[in-house]
Formats: sequence, C-alpha cells, structure tokens
Amino acid sequence: GIARARRSRTAFPVVMFLDLDRFKLVNDSCGHSAGDAELVEVADRLTTVLRDSDTLARFGGDEFVIACDEVNDRDLVLAFAERIMAVFSAPFVVAGHSFQLGVSIGVAVLDEEDLSLEGLLSDADSAMYFAKTGGGQGKIQVFDKAIRAMARERTSTESDLGYALEHSELVVYYQAIVETATGHVVGVEALLRWAHPTRGLLMPTAFLDLAEQTGLIVPIGEWVLAQACEQVQTWNKRRRPDDQ
Repeated sequence: GIARARRSRTAFPVVMFLDLDRFKLVNDSCGHSAGDAELVEVADRLTTVLRDSDTLARFGGDEFVIACDEVNDRDLVLAFAERIMAVFSAPFVVAGHSFQLGVSIGVAVLDEEDLSLEGLLSDADSAMYFAKTGGGQGKIQVFDKAIRAMARERTSTESDLGYALEHSELVVYYQAIVETATGHVVGVEALLRWAHPTRGLLMPTAFLDLAEQTGLIVPIGEWVLAQACEQVQTWNKRRRPDDQ
C-alpha cells in the first residue's frame, strides 16, 4: 500500500489508532477474564464495519489498530471513523454487568513526511493521544502538521525533563502560609518550577502531566520532598531559641 501510494495521488493508506475509554472499569470491577471477554466482543464489533482489504489488530492492552489500504477519498476516512464510533453505542454485557464503553480514535493519512507504516502508526498514536488529552473521551483526531509539531515538542520535553532532574534545572520556591489572626507564619508551600535553559521558567502545568505519564513523577516527587526537608532543617538551625 505504501509503495503504491508513492506512485499514485488518488489512493493512499490510512492508519487508525483506537484506545478504549472506561475499559479499566471492567477489569477493576469484574476481573481480567471479563476484560478479555470484552476485548473479544470489541474486536467482533469492529470487524462488522471493516472492508475485506482492511486489517484489524490488537496493539496491546485496550488499544487496537486498523490499517486501511487504498482509500481514494479523504472525506471517507472520517465517515469510516464515525462508523467505528457507532459500534460502541450499544452497551457491552460482560459477566452479567452492562458497561457503556467509548473509544478515542487517532487517524493518520500518508503524507510527504511519513512514507512508512511505522511512521503512520506513530502519527496515528500521537493523534489519539491528543484526542484524549485535548477533547476528553470519545473523540476523533486526524493527524496534521500542528499535531506533528506538538508531538515533537512533547518528545523533546520528555527528553529534557529527564536531563533537568539529573542536572539541577528543577527548582523549588517556598510560599509562606500566614495565620491572619496573628500574622505568624505557620507553614510554607513548596512550589516546583523548571528553569529551562531555552524556554525560561516553566510552571508545573507545562511538564507535570508528561512526568506522570512517563513515570518521572516518582523521582521528581522524591527530589522535591528531599529539597523541602533540607530547607526546613536549614530554617530550624537559623531560628533563635525564643522564636515562635
């Protein structure tokens, strides 16, 4: 399909990356065997809307990939994604319980920057990520140049964040908590910031979500706690015996 698309401007391959919404609820409430049964039901429903030339695969966990070969109308891509959404409209019945699942879909169409299946899959995955984070659940997001730029920035931020933790670019500021009745400082709030070498001082909203997704939130949290404890110890050493 990729090779044919290079020779043709009228037919092109499409990859759709699907992530189930609320699937964790099934595993948590009914167990993994029920979750596996539900995945089978999802696959069965998806096959009802596929063409003979389409390929469906489970990518891992609650994620599926659909590869469509030789699509000759880009408007049909969104129509197909809407049909996929529709198969989730009826509730799923598993182990005697009814669950309403949804799906978030990232769509990638072959373009001049991605001429491989791996590239299309990565683009579709990025589109799905922004579908979930940008619009909530049950969204369709088509990959475009804006998402490519955001995906590259996200990759760069992830790499830079690991470096920042190891090379003391993270800093903690302390905001006093004052008792209004007496004017006494009764505590402090530790505020994390990232002194990025090129982007300036970054607020937590610029990187904490990514830290949670990559697992870096654990060492960052430990580092902040250690910094705060060390700072409190320093303040305590400076206090006069009669300080309140």
